[in-house]
Amino acid sequence: MEGRHGKKDETNVRRVSFGPFLKKTTNNNKIYIYIRVVSLTNEAARLNGFRDGTEMLTQPYESDNFVREMTETLEELTPLYQQLHAYVRYRLRKV
Repeated sequence: MEGRHGKKDETNVRRVSFGPFLKKTTNNNKIYIYIRVVSLTNEAARLNGFRDGTEMLTQPYESDNFVREMTETLEELTPLYQQLHAYVRYRLRKV
């Protein structure tokens, strides 16, 4: 994909190439629409001071206490996981 200044824009290529569903689509127009959306999102992000579209779109979810929040979430989910694991073991023994 060509960037604004005629150089290959590696950021856009990397963002677009991760979608394996693009190879399976029967309508190639979807590919070009997707590439255009990614390109416009990245351009808007750069104009707003972000590195790329991904950074801009995930920024609202970032926090200063991310590690603490994830630790708390893991602690909350651990009992559920243990119960689920015990239930699966119980059901598998009956098979």
